[in-house]
Amino acid sequence: MKQSVVDLEKLRCELVDLRAQREELILELGQIAQENNDLRENSAYLHTEQKVHYLDARIKRILDVFNAMELEKIKQNTRLKPLAKEKRVDLITKI
Repeated sequence: MKQSVVDLEKLRCELVDLRAQREELILELGQIAQENNDLRENSAYLHTEQKVHYLDARIKRILDVFNAMELEKIKQNTRLKPLAKEKRVDLITKI
């Protein structure tokens, strides 16, 4: 899963936009909730709530891409190199 720098920058921009949209929708949910007492029958509330869940899923997908890339970097940087034969013998004899 190799991503180019341009793709990563697009994902970062998309993530910022999605988070801003989510904040706006959360405020909208609060306003709708103040207007009506019974939210189960409020279609505007339910529709906005579904939008929030959709944005949450998109945000999670982008974060998963970033996490996978971080794990790949960590794996590449921490690969264990075998000890040279002389060092192995020295370690064994010291015990």
